[in-house]
Amino acid sequence: MEKDLVFLDHSELYNLLQKCKRYPALADPNYLLLLDTRKDDGYQEDHIITARRVKQDETGKMLIPYDAELECKQHVVVYDSSTGSSIDAGPFLDFALLLWKTGSKYKVKVLSGGYERFSAHYPFLRSKKIMFTQRELDTLQLYPYEIIPKKLYLCKSSLASRLYVIKDLKLTAFLNCTEDVLPMPQIQNVYHVPQSDNDTTNLYKYFQECCEFIDANEITLAFSVLGISRSTTILVAYIMYSTQMSLAEAYDFIQKRCHFIRPNRNFIHQLSAWEGYLSNGTVKTNIEDPYF
Repeated sequence: MEKDLVFLDHSELYNLLQKCKRYPALADPNYLLLLDTRKDDGYQEDHIITARRVKQDETGKMLIPYDAELECKQHVVVYDSSTGSSIDAGPFLDFALLLWKTGSKYKVKVLSGGYERFSAHYPFLRSKKIMFTQRELDTLQLYPYEIIPKKLYLCKSSLASRLYVIKDLKLTAFLNCTEDVLPMPQIQNVYHVPQSDNDTTNLYKYFQECCEFIDANEITLAFSVLGISRSTTILVAYIMYSTQMSLAEAYDFIQKRCHFIRPNRNFIHQLSAWEGYLSNGTVKTNIEDPYF
C-alpha cells in the first residue's frame, strides 16, 4: 500500500492551492481533485476550500464521485479528520488506494494530519461553499507561496500589499525586490532592494544584509514584480545561508514550493559566487547543468 500513496503535509497542500499563472490553477478542472471523507455534518460545517465531500453507501463504504475523471487530474488529494503520517489499515486509506487503482493518473496524495491540522494552520482557507462557478474560480483570493511555514513567503508585487494577506499570514516584515517604493502603511519593517531584473544588476551585494534581515524578523514576505527572479534569487541565497545547502539543493527547495521560479543567468552566476563564499571557496554546483 505504501508505495501507491503519497503523504502530503499541510504546507504542501497550501502551496498547491495557491498555484497561479494568469488565473488560479484551481480554475482548471483537471488540476486538483480534493476529496473530504469526513462525515456530512463535519463537511457542512466547513471544509478546505474547493473540497468535495465523499459520499457513502448504506454499508458505510466510501464512493468515488461519479464525475471524478481520475485519469485527467494532475493532483488527487484525499483527507479525513486527523490522519497520521504512517500508513495504517482502515477504510479511509483503503479508499485512497481505490482511487489509485481505479485510474488516477498520478499517485493519490493523503493529507497528513487531516483537516484538523490543516485548518489549525490555515483557518482562512476553510469554507462552507460547496459549488463554485467558473467566474468565482477565476477570481479566487490567493495567498503567497509558503517557503518556510510561519517564517518566509514569496509572491508577486501585486499580491504583496493586500490587507487580507498581511492579516491572515501575520506578516511582520517585507523584502521589496522591485525598483519602486510601494506604499505599505501596515508594515513598517521593510528592506528595499531597488534593482532591475537584467544582465548587469548586482544582487550579490545585498545577499548578506537580506539574510540578516530575514533572520531578524518573525514572518517575512519577499516579492518582486513577478515573484520569479529577483525575490527568488534572494530567497535561494537565504536558504543557502541559513541551512548550508548547496546552490542546487537550495534552488530545488524553493522550486518545490513555487514551481515558476526563473532567476536570470546573471543572478545564477551571483548565487554560484555566494555558494563559494559560504563554503570557503568550494563551489559544489555546476551552473552549466541544463537544470539551471
